[in-house]
Amino acid sequence: MFTCKLFVKTFVLVLVFVSFGAYASAAQTTLQGTDGQFIVTFDSSDNSCRLLSIKNAASQREYIVPQNRLWSLTLKHTSGETVTIDSAECDARIGISESRTKGEILWELGQTLEREMSEQLLEDGDAVGREDMEVICRAEVDQEGCYLDLEVDNTSQNWSLHDVVFPYVNLGQLGESLDDDYILTPETSGRVTPKPLLSGLQLRHWGKTVDYLPYPSAGAPFQAFAYWDKTGGIYLSPEDPHGSTKFLGASSAAGGDSVEIKVKWAVPDATIPGNDFKQPGGFRMQFFEGDWFDAAQIYKEWVFSDTVWNPDLEARSSWLDNNHLWLNARGTPDEIVDPIKEFADFMDMPLAVHWYMWHQILWDQKYPDYFPAEPGFAAAIDELQARNIKIVPYINGRVWDTGLNDFESEALPAAAKTVDQNFVSATFGTPSLFAVMCPTTPTWQNKMNEIILRLAGPEFGVDGVYLDMLAAAPPAQCFDPSHSHPLGGGSWWIEEGYRPMLQMIREELSSRNLENTILATESLSEPYVGLMGGYLTWDLTYQNMVPFFHAVYGGSAHMFGRRYGGTDQTAHRIKIAQALVFGEQLGWCFPNFIEQDAATYMKKAAHIRQELSFFVGRGQMLRPPEITGDIPLLTADWSWLNQDWPITASAIQRGAWSNEQGDAAFIFANASDREIDFLWHCDLAEYGLDKGGVSVSKLGSDRIVEFSGDKFSENIRISPREIRVYISRKADAIHAYWPLDETTGTTAQDVAYNANGTLNGGLDFANDSVTGKYDSALNFDGVDDYIALGTDPALSGTFGFSISAWIKTTASGVIIQQRDGSVGGYNGQYIVRVNSDGTAGFVVYNDGYQLNFASTQKVNDGNWHHIVAVRQGNDGYIYVDAGAPATDSGPVKSLNANLAVSIGVDIRDSVGYFDGVIDDVKIYNYPITAQRITDIYTGDIRSDLLSPKDGSAGVTKRILEWLHVPNADSYDVYLGTSYTAVANATPGSAEYQGNTNSTIYDASFILDGSTEYFWRIDPVNAGGALSGNVWDFTTDSTVEPYREVCHWTFDGTLADATGNGYDGTASKSPVYVAGVSGQALNADEITVEHVLAQQETWQEFTVTVWAKSDTHTQMPYAAVFNNNSDGNDFQIDCGEDTYRYYAYGLVDMAAISMNDWTMLTAACDADSVKLYTNGELVAQSSNRGVDFGRFAVGVNRGGTNFFDGAIDDLRIFNYARSAEEIATDYYAITGEAICLERPSMDIAGPNGKPDCKVDLHDFASFAAEWMDCGLSPQEVYAL
Repeated sequence: MFTCKLFVKTFVLVLVFVSFGAYASAAQTTLQGTDGQFIVTFDSSDNSCRLLSIKNAASQREYIVPQNRLWSLTLKHTSGETVTIDSAECDARIGISESRTKGEILWELGQTLEREMSEQLLEDGDAVGREDMEVICRAEVDQEGCYLDLEVDNTSQNWSLHDVVFPYVNLGQLGESLDDDYILTPETSGRVTPKPLLSGLQLRHWGKTVDYLPYPSAGAPFQAFAYWDKTGGIYLSPEDPHGSTKFLGASSAAGGDSVEIKVKWAVPDATIPGNDFKQPGGFRMQFFEGDWFDAAQIYKEWVFSDTVWNPDLEARSSWLDNNHLWLNARGTPDEIVDPIKEFADFMDMPLAVHWYMWHQILWDQKYPDYFPAEPGFAAAIDELQARNIKIVPYINGRVWDTGLNDFESEALPAAAKTVDQNFVSATFGTPSLFAVMCPTTPTWQNKMNEIILRLAGPEFGVDGVYLDMLAAAPPAQCFDPSHSHPLGGGSWWIEEGYRPMLQMIREELSSRNLENTILATESLSEPYVGLMGGYLTWDLTYQNMVPFFHAVYGGSAHMFGRRYGGTDQTAHRIKIAQALVFGEQLGWCFPNFIEQDAATYMKKAAHIRQELSFFVGRGQMLRPPEITGDIPLLTADWSWLNQDWPITASAIQRGAWSNEQGDAAFIFANASDREIDFLWHCDLAEYGLDKGGVSVSKLGSDRIVEFSGDKFSENIRISPREIRVYISRKADAIHAYWPLDETTGTTAQDVAYNANGTLNGGLDFANDSVTGKYDSALNFDGVDDYIALGTDPALSGTFGFSISAWIKTTASGVIIQQRDGSVGGYNGQYIVRVNSDGTAGFVVYNDGYQLNFASTQKVNDGNWHHIVAVRQGNDGYIYVDAGAPATDSGPVKSLNANLAVSIGVDIRDSVGYFDGVIDDVKIYNYPITAQRITDIYTGDIRSDLLSPKDGSAGVTKRILEWLHVPNADSYDVYLGTSYTAVANATPGSAEYQGNTNSTIYDASFILDGSTEYFWRIDPVNAGGALSGNVWDFTTDSTVEPYREVCHWTFDGTLADATGNGYDGTASKSPVYVAGVSGQALNADEITVEHVLAQQETWQEFTVTVWAKSDTHTQMPYAAVFNNNSDGNDFQIDCGEDTYRYYAYGLVDMAAISMNDWTMLTAACDADSVKLYTNGELVAQSSNRGVDFGRFAVGVNRGGTNFFDGAIDDLRIFNYARSAEEIATDYYAITGEAICLERPSMDIAGPNGKPDCKVDLHDFASFAAEWMDCGLSPQEVYAL
């Protein structure tokens, strides 16, 4: 790390590191990373020292322009005199390490300070003491980047350090062009400024231009910058793990040569002479490829590994996890309860109400005297909660009205103080003057606790409390010496103030069984993550915002709400679309928003978010999808800060989110009023979907598209105001699996990943293989036997995982561990073992334990026991024989994939050799469920690899499924009725069903009832196919392959053309006429039927029949087809002038057209019957008519009402055919294509009618009415 340590002898400013011996005065000093990529050069040719160059050695790209200063300090003398010194004013010397990866820079400051001091202080020098100062800076370059940091050690009796600006970094032009340079600044959720050197860069906070953004606050919710072009960039961050008070700066002049990045630190104890400053963390600079999203991933990795705040789910609640819509309500119960209910009825979903002015005091006055509440407040809460509406009232979490009677006696001592000991004040445009309260004081902590507990308790029973300003406003630099915190800057505002306060409140809520009560606050601010349940994002209103904060904290923090001021409906829709793809809960509008046009769009988005609840906001943000095309930009008035606020944004807002299973949801939200065509480019590897192929389905549609290879592109046409969602489904991957079933040799095969192990200590399969729980197992001698697995199966990071193994022992020892003898070989480890007391133990450790606990059951009784260890977030579980688990919990620790894995030994210390038998060891890279554990324990050892389960009987499922094998690119599928044939099959065999990139195979057209099937899945990659195991299952007697059951062509015969024997019998001699294809049956008081041997229930079916009426009106209930039975049957019949579907409820299908053939189709699935006319979906019915007694045409179920006309081509299937198949059936007869999804701009065709295409016919129709005007007077149009 680079430590600039200012050492002041009387006042010693020290930038301290390890000693490098003598300092040199070389003109240039270069530090280079161990891989040679990151190069930092310092220049001291003018006796000072400056940062000269940051270069990527591989690309020879330069990232900065030479700069004069690296740091500056502001010092204050006890006399009141203030002096500012920077590094450019001071002489310096440089020392470097032998490896040239570390360096120290020494500045001598004494003379510089003397030059800056007033003559009076110099004259009083004997009394004050000459100020001798030194500055030492340290830099450390590693494989990925560079750290810089600063420390100040002040021994002066007269000078105090007030603020430090460190570092200054001047970023220069990237590449040959300025046109493709971008910079990310930490404004709101993140703002990207294009062409900052051409157009200039100015930071904005609450609508005003500022030099610095205060952190932590709504102004700077996170502490990172990124600067890049199309070939890569540099990430920059203070990486302060404590969230200390600081100010983040970035600026450039239009046409300038650099963007200046700087960080100003508020120094603790700034008024006390001799105060020290040690920079928390280190300023990180790191190269990256990509854009802001890639920088966010670097920042996210640091956040989740090094910060003191805890980005977990502790502060969240089950109701907030499942909430998707918010309402901003203001007023008394009489004023707002009915509008709330009307809003909820319109939106048709549960929601949360953020209730302002529920108290009798006036708005923004007399805080915190919120009680008494308005009359009827408690009753209104009960009434709304009964409608599944959550109530979250407003309080202010920061201020106390100075006009209250108790201010002087109670609040003033606890208020934050300025340097001159006045209270820090705040005003909000009302007569009240407020004092900002210091959160470290018991007075303020207890006041907040008292208010929240009263609201959440039995008196009111609210679902949460919103604490205004708490996260939005920056820390006040309090200088009250009676408070228990450093004066001024530092991290105490949260670490000693709001963090213990909020933790106390949450503990109090939990002790009262109110743990589901949420705490929410205003705006985004990262050090509060893990303390608050919700964060109001109403201020996300800047141009060129990106969801950097969401990309880091999505899934750990619930963000909700935008401000819907003004009446610009386009602005409203963009905000709704943007909030959805950013992962926020929607709304926070007023109840009367339902009167606006955009309310319908909000309703649509909220319901889609509800469907995506396990992805959006609860999962992890993925890179927004890449799209190209003629995509319009929309400029609209976002109406912010009581002024016009024009924002320009893409008409297509897009985002991607994953769930815990690794599935991905891709969202495309069209906020415009026009249809838009675009091309979606998807790199599967980017989303973790590059192995095993991926099936992507359109939400709300049966359409599924399978993609293979590394990338795909999809043309998409999206309608006006449409929100389109695609979801990829991916099976969980077993990480490694050693069955230990070998009978010879010393290699233990990993059948899941090929991370094979080597047997050691004389252990071999020929001599030590014994009967296992399933097949064979290995007997370990407890002396020196073990299996070395290397690092291939090692796990990394903080994610969940599971270990499963069968053991039989009377002793103790390690079952499996990730731990080795390297330096620090225990940091990032896990261990699953049998303890000396016979219990099963589970350890996760990295510089401290996350988990270290044991089962209650003993497992050393010489019997087989199934041991499963699971980590899920902070929590750990040990299951013994699928019983109730033992549990433990601790701060999540990262696993280190550089540590080797072994079975049967603690390899680091050569102890813990297992004495007993081990079988079927598995590692999962996700937490398996209790049901999965039960499946394994009850004998289904293959259940995690396949479905149906091996050896299953009575199988009704027609889909074969298996878990993705990590190194597989695709899979060969084999299925047959002979074990030998399937075991020996090759791609040329009859049992070969093809190759698929998916982990699902649809066997619906193969499987028959009461049949034993054998199947095999061979993973395939560039190295060829790996032969898989052969599994078997037996189908239920009700199963039959999807097929066409019956086909009556009526081409001069009543025979069943399928050959299945369902021939028809006529009630009288049939007469044939010209049909839609070939001949048809003349249904002139004739019945043709096939009576089934016994009544059958078909859970799925499709019936298609052609009819041509000889009359304009038919006898009511005259039927074209019926399946008459004693149960729930149906018929396709007629009204007087319509064809209908009748199953104890009538649904019209088409108008009867005399002498025109009409194709009528009923397709029944597990939920409903879809009805098609001439291949197009026209209606559906929930009355499914699944009981078949016969197939019959020409008459109704009662045999009394005959169809007057011709009937042709009856086809019956035992499954629900898709819309595409039905359209194909129609095309096969008529040659006419069917429009399954009509383009919105399709207004005309060759015959003047829409034709499902947008072409010149549509343009001509539009042009014919161009400039037509229906306004009166028409002169208005001319304006």
